[in-house]
Amino acid sequence: MAIATATNGNAKTSGPEKHGRVLSAPKPRPASSRNSTPTRRTNPFRGKGVPQSSAPLHKRPIPRPDSAKPSRRSKRIGRGLRRAGFDESDGSTIGSTIGSTTTSANVIAATSAHPAPRRLAKRAKAKRRQLIPDTPIAPPPASFYLLGALVAVLTMLGLVLVLSASSIRELHAGRSPWGPFSRQAGWAALGAISMIIIARVPYLRWRSWVTPILALGMGLMLLPFVPGVGRSVGGAHAWVKIGPLSFQPSEFLKIAVLMYCADLLTKRERAMHVTRATLGPCLLVVGVACGAMLVQSDLGSGVVLCTIVLSIAFIGGTPVIPFLGVTGSLAVGGLGFVMSTPFRRDRWMAFLDLASHRSTLNYQVTQGLVAIADGRIAGVGIGNSHQKGWLPLSYSDFIFAVLAEELGLIGVVAVLGCYVLFCFVGVQVALRAKDRFGMLLAGGVAAWIGIQAIINVAGVVGVMPLTGLTLPFVSSGGTSLFATMSAVGLLLNVARSEHA
Repeated sequence: MAIATATNGNAKTSGPEKHGRVLSAPKPRPASSRNSTPTRRTNPFRGKGVPQSSAPLHKRPIPRPDSAKPSRRSKRIGRGLRRAGFDESDGSTIGSTIGSTTTSANVIAATSAHPAPRRLAKRAKAKRRQLIPDTPIAPPPASFYLLGALVAVLTMLGLVLVLSASSIRELHAGRSPWGPFSRQAGWAALGAISMIIIARVPYLRWRSWVTPILALGMGLMLLPFVPGVGRSVGGAHAWVKIGPLSFQPSEFLKIAVLMYCADLLTKRERAMHVTRATLGPCLLVVGVACGAMLVQSDLGSGVVLCTIVLSIAFIGGTPVIPFLGVTGSLAVGGLGFVMSTPFRRDRWMAFLDLASHRSTLNYQVTQGLVAIADGRIAGVGIGNSHQKGWLPLSYSDFIFAVLAEELGLIGVVAVLGCYVLFCFVGVQVALRAKDRFGMLLAGGVAAWIGIQAIINVAGVVGVMPLTGLTLPFVSSGGTSLFATMSAVGLLLNVARSEHA
């Protein structure tokens, strides 16, 4: 600030000059005005229909003329403020009376104390989306690629074995030798597409659709009972045939129940000690699903579904005593269903005495054991199996016997090692999951694949009853392959989100 001084009668100026004029020193403020009350600012809207009040400007009510109609702009601003959380509880009429004025002055007066409505709406929308993050930007970990590689190897090996085991039988029946292979390849392509899509969509978005997915799965279970649509295969009325498309709804229901139970046990993490609040709803859903499967005579799918849910409950931290009680109750219920009819009882108990029923109930198991013995160490080579012509269902339920004969002990150890590695990596993904829902989801999928592989291999070698379950990724069965690859998509999704 410039200060003017007088020396020898001449005025000298020190400091900057502005526009050629000398800046003078500020006048001192009168002492009488230092302690006085500051003057209130004049309302720029005085005399324009806005009542004067001591309340803040944005909290003063704006009168609404009877003949006034809200404009589109004022409606849009009002909606934005209401979405952002401003309403009558804030002490103003912004949320309701903002649309009552048509002049820009009133709109400015009502919104002067708040940020832009569009910005507030975007901020609220972004806050709601915080629970559902976008696709992770970080590169996937090694477990992601390892799981994908294992699924790809097992699926391609399965296509080769399906072609080897089915071509001769189809040719002798007068059909195309490429039929089962083409169908399996088509389902494998669809499964790969489904696996990629499910792996790319954040699994928290799939969690928001758990209830519709469960309702859809339950609805599909009613289709086998529709006349003209339901179809019986191997004594189980569990298939649906619509034109050229044939599928088994119980495979899709496994995914739906898995996601529902994982979501429920995630929401009630703090109530795991309350069995009625955690295991109760899960058992209710499992009871309805297994009841539909048992009516369709598909006991194998019911067994797998129960083991999936029990695995999720165990991983979720269910107390030991209630867990053992539920497991025992399910086992007793399954045993009671098996003993309900003589045919089912004889079929399930035949594995206890293979020699007595080797030409009747144990014929498949006997031929499978012969094929496994012929394979020895290195096998007879791809396509050179001798027992596939005598072995019923050689390309579906008993494809493990063809694998053992053509690839030998080396191939058997390699394939079983792939399943063990898959389950191990799946458990590691579950342990490193960023939230509880991802942990339960990954653990349930790993348990599904591992338990189904154990049941199939044990049935082929004669240490467990035959259940009609396929060997995951290898056996011929389009619906099973599609469902398991879709479930692996969920597992890859959790693995992909580890470093997000």
